Amino acid sequence: MDHADSETVADSLGDGGRLFPGKSSAVLIGLGVVVVVLFVVTTFAAGAYHRMQARLGRDWFQRGQAEMRAGNAVGASIDFRNALAYARNRNYLLSLAQALAEIGDYPEARGYLLSLWDEQPGDGVLNLELARLAARTGQTSEAVRYYQNAIYGVWSANPTEQRQAVRFELADYLLKLGDDPGAESDLIALVQELPPDAATHAKVADLFSLAGDPNRALQQYEQALKISRGFYPALVGAGEAAFSLHDYMLAKRYLDRATRQNPSDTKASDTLRLTNMILDMDPLKPRLLWSERVRRLNAARLQAMARLKACAESKGIDATQPPTPTPAAPVAPTPQGTASTTPPTDAPPQQDFTGEYAKLQALRSQMQERKLRENPDLAEDVIAEVAAAESMASSACGPATGADRALQLIADLHGVTAQ
Repeated sequence: MDHADSETVADSLGDGGRLFPGKSSAVLIGLGVVVVVLFVVTTFAAGAYHRMQARLGRDWFQRGQAEMRAGNAVGASIDFRNALAYARNRNYLLSLAQALAEIGDYPEARGYLLSLWDEQPGDGVLNLELARLAARTGQTSEAVRYYQNAIYGVWSANPTEQRQAVRFELADYLLKLGDDPGAESDLIALVQELPPDAATHAKVADLFSLAGDPNRALQQYEQALKISRGFYPALVGAGEAAFSLHDYMLAKRYLDRATRQNPSDTKASDTLRLTNMILDMDPLKPRLLWSERVRRLNAARLQAMARLKACAESKGIDATQPPTPTPAAPVAPTPQGTASTTPPTDAPPQQDFTGEYAKLQALRSQMQERKLRENPDLAEDVIAEVAAAESMASSACGPATGADRALQLIADLHGVTAQ
């Protein structure tokens, strides 16, 4: 090929010796556009798919929540499983565990909760749910441990209120177990964090009462009344707590206010009536006139005699008459060295009734102001005998009521034991 031919070929190739440079660039650009379009379409489709999955998950989750509110935990568990099929979500899994626990599928519920707990062991909600599950299955120590974890755990919203609610729940759980000291310890800690709310203080006071601590209960009821002077549950509770503490003057003050506010509360009215009886009948009350002390002592003696007599009559016994001696039956001799197998017998009931009745009757001669002045211990001796008669009647005929119950509480108030 000569020089002229070479130049012609080179010219046809253009720059760099490449054929058709314009067409090559257009192809590359077109391919790029196609890739971008495909990427955008794929991304959009994937996004749409994920959004659809999320929406379906939310729909099933909301259905499950509605089923739980309606009390259908079985249906809710199915809905929550469907929600999880579309999206693994912590709330979906937690809700499924709650539904399973509600229907009694405790092992599976516990498995789901523990899988979440492994990821967030300090989560307050998870620890509370595990505590409730352990309580349902009788795992007492585990339940208490998880309750404590929940109290000191992390709460995403309203942590103070949530921790107080858990403490209330723990105290209630311990009371149901009969662990009064444990419940009381929890309540003492709870008191330190209470808001200035009368109902909350009264609620704590109620639990202290159930735990057998009327003193702390009274303190909390009175704290509630400082916040809201006429808060009725606190008035009644304070009256009942003061009554349990044998502070009958204080009990009267609170119960008077409560019954004026709500005369239809028969329990409060009955307690007030008994309180007034105690205050009016107590012969050992300080600073009584001697004549009034004698009158009350004699009234207490007569009241106990009347109850003893009525109780004996219900058993076919005349407590006012001494029993007729019954000849002892002959006892067959036993071989030497052989112990008798005949069990000992208690004294006949008639002897008990008539003996106690006679003791009270004999005290009549002591019901004089002069003798009471000469022997200040006489008043307690009379009440001790009255308490013995009331105790006997209660054992034979059931718990005392009214004035008879008042006499028993008067003896307790002054630490007088039945003779």
